[in-house]
Amino acid sequence: MIDHTPKYWLLLFTVLIWTQELLRAQSSYQINSYSVKDGLSSSNCRRILKDKEGFVWITSDKGLNRYDGNSFSTFKHRPDDPKTIASNSCNGMLEDSKGRLWVNTDEGLTLVDRQKQTFTNFFPDSTVMPVLGLSYTQMAEDQTGNIWIGGYYDVLIFNPETKLFKKSGWYDFAKKSGIIDVEKRNS
Repeated sequence: MIDHTPKYWLLLFTVLIWTQELLRAQSSYQINSYSVKDGLSSSNCRRILKDKEGFVWITSDKGLNRYDGNSFSTFKHRPDDPKTIASNSCNGMLEDSKGRLWVNTDEGLTLVDRQKQTFTNFFPDSTVMPVLGLSYTQMAEDQTGNIWIGGYYDVLIFNPETKLFKKSGWYDFAKKSGIIDVEKRNS
C-alpha cells in the first residue's frame, strides 16, 4: 500500500522538481543545415573534422571546405598552381599529434598549411602504387608519427619525416592467407 503521509508528498514533490531542473539544465543543441547556396563546394560531403583551433573542415567530391562558424572557405585544385590541394576529390582527414592537418585525395596526400592557406602534396611512386590514385578513405597516426592510409584493397604507410610511402603488406598477407580471394585493388 502507498504511504500518503506528508513525508511521501514532500519526497515526491522534491523528486519532481529535481527532475524538472535536471531536464532544463540539459544543453540544447541547434541543428543548422548548410548547402552549396551557403558556400559549400558540393552537397556530397565525405568527412567532417573539427580541428584544435575550432575550425570545421569538410571534404567533398569538389574540394576541401573550412567553416569558421560564420562562413565557408573552399580550397580547390588548380593544375597551374602546385601549392593547391592535390585533387578536388577529397576523402579522409587527419589532424596528427603535431597539430598538422592531412587530407587524402584521389591523387595524393596533402598537408595543409593553415596559416598561409597553401598545400604541400605527396604522391606514392610506382613501386608502392603502380596505378596512381589513392581513393583511400581512412587515416590514422601510429606512435612513431607515420600516417596509415586505408582504403578498399590495401593500406599505405606515409612517413612525414622522409616524405616516402610504403606498402603495409596487408593486402599480400590477406591474399596469401585466404582472407580475400579476389584480385581487385588499386595497385
